[in-house]
Amino acid sequence: GDRNRARKCKVESEVKRLHFRASRTWKSSARVEILWLFRRAQRWDVYSKVIL
Repeated sequence: GDRNRARKCKVESEVKRLHFRASRTWKSSARVEILWLFRRAQRWDVYSKVIL
């Protein structure tokens, strides 16, 4: 429904924002960036389950 789509958009924009920040912080190490984003994404999934 609309709520899920809204959540998906919110998560995607958050991931993009984090990715942008991460890529600025870790230009030299893509692997660290990916691992960090993966950890953040997992935590985000937990947050979204708690919130909704």
